[in-house]
Amino acid sequence: MEVSTAIMALSNRAIAVALGVGHTAINKAVKRGRIDPSKPIDQIRIDWERNADPLQRARRMGSVADQPAPVQSVRRPAPASAARRTADHDSDGGGPARLGGLSKFDLEMRDMAVRLKLRQVALREKEGVLIRADEVQAAWAALVLNAKSRLLQLGDELSDALACSPDRVHCKKLIDDKVYEILTELARYRHGQ
Repeated sequence: MEVSTAIMALSNRAIAVALGVGHTAINKAVKRGRIDPSKPIDQIRIDWERNADPLQRARRMGSVADQPAPVQSVRRPAPASAARRTADHDSDGGGPARLGGLSKFDLEMRDMAVRLKLRQVALREKEGVLIRADEVQAAWAALVLNAKSRLLQLGDELSDALACSPDRVHCKKLIDDKVYEILTELARYRHGQ
């Protein structure tokens, strides 16, 4: 009896399971010649890491701080009747259809996250924690306009008193007192009241 020394090639799905990646990624890697399924799994793993995109490898290793870790999408098992194709599956039957590189599941999760964020913002507005930017801009515009009008009146209010006073110290005190009065009034200013 002769023992065969030939190594049986692993299926793409078996390689995907061993590497912890999706089988479509393995299919693409085999098609592009990045890995050879006839090699032992240890050599395939080395080839996979060597030929992987450096950014993707860094994300998997967690060394890219400003990039979120890749999200593993949950896929439902293939239906018993694989002959039926629906609009939710891509043409090769390898999983959910991709829209702009994202699966339907990923798009739904992002949509839910956006809706949740909008609800949180609305709640924080109702609680008074957040103020709308246009309201803040209107309040600041009104405050600056009020300050401008009060400061423009300063000359008319002090001109007679300053003209009659020959003492510099007295003139300075009159001006300082009036400016302090205007600033105190502005500090107590409340928009819409």
